[in-house]
Amino acid sequence: MNKFTNAMNLLYEQQYMSDIEQKYMSDMNNYLAVHATAYLPKVNKNGKKYIPSTAMSQNFEHTRSTVHITLNHIVNGHAYGDWSEMPYVIMSPFNDLMKENGTPAEMSAVDTYFSVHPDKGLILPSNYHIVMPADDIPAGKLYEIRGNITAYKHENFTDAEEQQLKKQMSHINAETYEKYKTGELADYEIESELYSIGETGKKLYDGAKDKKAFLRGLLENKRNAMLASEVRNMAMKNTAENMGFNIIQNVYDGSDPLQAVAKTATLHNISGNSSNKGHSNSMYSTMETVTTDINMILYGNCFFKDKGILNYTDDIKKLGQELITTDMPKKNIFIQSLINNAPVNLYNLFTEIFNRTKELFYCYDKKYKSYKTIADWDSNTAETIRRYCDKQEKNFEQWRQKASKSAEYKDFINLLRIQQTKNISTNSYEY
Repeated sequence: MNKFTNAMNLLYEQQYMSDIEQKYMSDMNNYLAVHATAYLPKVNKNGKKYIPSTAMSQNFEHTRSTVHITLNHIVNGHAYGDWSEMPYVIMSPFNDLMKENGTPAEMSAVDTYFSVHPDKGLILPSNYHIVMPADDIPAGKLYEIRGNITAYKHENFTDAEEQQLKKQMSHINAETYEKYKTGELADYEIESELYSIGETGKKLYDGAKDKKAFLRGLLENKRNAMLASEVRNMAMKNTAENMGFNIIQNVYDGSDPLQAVAKTATLHNISGNSSNKGHSNSMYSTMETVTTDINMILYGNCFFKDKGILNYTDDIKKLGQELITTDMPKKNIFIQSLINNAPVNLYNLFTEIFNRTKELFYCYDKKYKSYKTIADWDSNTAETIRRYCDKQEKNFEQWRQKASKSAEYKDFINLLRIQQTKNISTNSYEY
């Protein structure tokens, strides 16, 4: 009976908190923008701090033109990433963020995102705040608010601090922490930990004379990161409260607070969503799919057996064979360019593929059906795409110049003409 009563009390408490959070998140004045990241904000020529888009951070190797935030909580890990150990948390009153940047492309408590110009990024208002690790935290403290910076302890935790932070962990995290401490991991768990540190780390482990010592060191770092993450969350919560905002807990898809945000967004003529699937179902995701396809032709090893066009400079004959045997019509624009020794005009290719692809995805938001061009849809994204295309066109031309010096280059071009004579349209981008 006690277990049943406790369970009922817990459900009642959760619903009570959800109702309170739903009412709180029905007012946009209560919104706090939160961005967990591995990087400090950058400073533009006007002295303003900003967060770059993914495209900006990757020097336009990709076209993701958006910056993503959560509202009134730190982002939870999901299939596309884990932010639990990101050292920096940038926070700003949401209304002030909109004054600097305009309205977001879509608003959700778990994934609000802005499309930003590649010269500007997401501009932070003057009252932004950042939570960040520091090495000078006074003894007896875990964090300290210093103006618009909250500095928190991230290593060298005492036994008492360890016990305090363990009590704050979720049940699953506490169990994981204990496993890391004892080192009693099953073989598949060890494989998982080694996988998380990448191929270089795996090679170091394979070459280590004392694999148990290597694993102990790895797990010690993991434990420290878990403790630092708990301190970061404490610091973020208390800093938010110091800024006059509440942190919400019920942030699962479709929860009452998320529905309140989606409804509030609609009332302010902003696209709203009560889940974290808005971006993946949007035209931005469609655009990124187009980019991935083009990157695979140029660099990747998905459509080709080994690597993309730009990786082939020492085996032109093999590239020719793979180009004419790979069933991927989008590659034909590159074949045409090589045969005619002409620019590839990547922006036109991108636009054509995107316009055809969006016909398949417009059902998610029918307003996209009315846009005739990428620029009509989103000028910031259009400029990001243009810079991506300009960069890849230069890379392609540099590769062509280098490849043309090969003794086999003429044979390579003749091989590509076989593709032409098979009546495979060099202007076709059908799927």
